[in-house]
Amino acid sequence: MTMNYLRTQPLLCLLVASTVVGCTPTNPSTTETDSDTDTDTDTSTTTGEPPDPTTSTTVPMTTTEPTGTDTTDGTATTETSETTETTAPPVNTPPTAPVVAIEPAMPTRVNDLTCVVATESEDAEGDSITYAFAWTRDGEDAGVASETVTADQLEIGQVWECSATPNDGTDDGPAGTASATVLPVCAGVDFDGNDDYIAAAYISAPTAWTIEAWVNPGDQSGQRAIVSQADTSDQYKNFELGIKNSKPYVFAGNGADWGEAAWPNAISSGEWHHIAGIYDGTDVYIAVDGVVGAKVTSAFVETDFPLHIGTRLSDGFFFDGKVFEVRVSSTVRYTEDFDPAIGWIPDVDTLALWRLDEGEGAVAADSSDSVNEGTINGEAAWVLECPGT
Repeated sequence: MTMNYLRTQPLLCLLVASTVVGCTPTNPSTTETDSDTDTDTDTSTTTGEPPDPTTSTTVPMTTTEPTGTDTTDGTATTETSETTETTAPPVNTPPTAPVVAIEPAMPTRVNDLTCVVATESEDAEGDSITYAFAWTRDGEDAGVASETVTADQLEIGQVWECSATPNDGTDDGPAGTASATVLPVCAGVDFDGNDDYIAAAYISAPTAWTIEAWVNPGDQSGQRAIVSQADTSDQYKNFELGIKNSKPYVFAGNGADWGEAAWPNAISSGEWHHIAGIYDGTDVYIAVDGVVGAKVTSAFVETDFPLHIGTRLSDGFFFDGKVFEVRVSSTVRYTEDFDPAIGWIPDVDTLALWRLDEGEGAVAADSSDSVNEGTINGEAAWVLECPGT
C-alpha cells in the first residue's frame, strides 16, 4: 500500500519581544506532494524601455511590511505601500561669450555703427543661440537695443561700446563687447580765390572770442580773408582772420583802427596750418600751428554784419585754398603754446562750428547749438582732404 504524506511548508513567523505572535506559510496556496520532480516557474516580466538618462525620471518603488496579527487564525498581516524616487533634472551649460566688432572700425560722424558678431558663441548642448544687443555712449546707456546706431546720433570724439549677450533658450552667457571712437570726416571745401565763399548769419562776441580754422593755402599774394565779419561800408569794426602776403593776421576792429596782430613769418602753401585769432577783452593776438604770437592792445567794436568764410565780401578778399573746420568761440581758447586738435567738439562756449565735411550739396552745417547754417556760393568744391593727409 502506498502512503502519501503532506509536506508542511516553511513558515514565516513574526516575533515580538522573542515571542512568536503569528506565522504564515511562505506560499500558503501551494501543497507539495512527494514526487520525483519539483517545478519552479519564473513569473517575472519586463515591460517598456529603460529611462532616458538625460531627462528627469520617476521610478515607482514597492515595499511590503508586516502590520499586525490576524486575530482569527493568528497569522501575520502585511500592508503594501508604493513610494516614488525622482532623479535631478540635467544642468544647462550657458553659451560662451562671442567675439564682437564694430563696423566700421574707425567711424566718422557720417557713418552708421553696426555691432557684428565676428565669432559665434558655443553651446555645450548644441542649442540655438540668439543675441541681445545694447549700446553705451561715453559710458552711459544710449538707449539703443538693436545692432545699429544711426549716424545722426554720433558726434566727433564720442566713445561708443556695443555688447552682444548670448542666450541658448534657457540661460544667458557672458557678453562680448567692442568699442570705437567717432573720428572727424576727412573732407573740406576748396575755394578758387576768385568768387567762392560761404555765407552765414552774424555772430555776436562782444567781450572775448577765438576764431580758428584749418587751412591749406594756395596763392597767398595780396590779402585773403579766411573768416570775416568786417565790411568797408562801416570800417574798423568786428573781427577778421586771414592771410596777407603769406603772413596770417587777425583784426579786432576798435572803431578807429583795425587793431591788427600779424604773424611775423610767411607760411608755406600746399600744407595744412592751424590759424587762430584771439581777443581776451584787452589784447588781440594770433597763434599759428600751436605757437602763440605777440599781443596787441585793442578795444573791440562790433556791428551786425553777416559772417563769411573765404572772403571779405565787400572788398573781394577771396581765399585761395582748402579749408577744414571753422570755429568761433565766446572765450579765449589759447593762452600759451599748444598742440592743435582736429575734430572739435561743441561746448557751451562754441558760437559756431562748421566742420565742412558734408561732401556734397550747397549747405555747410553748424554743429553748435546756434544752428547757423552756411550757404556755399561760387564754384567751391568738396574735397576728401584734411590735416594729416
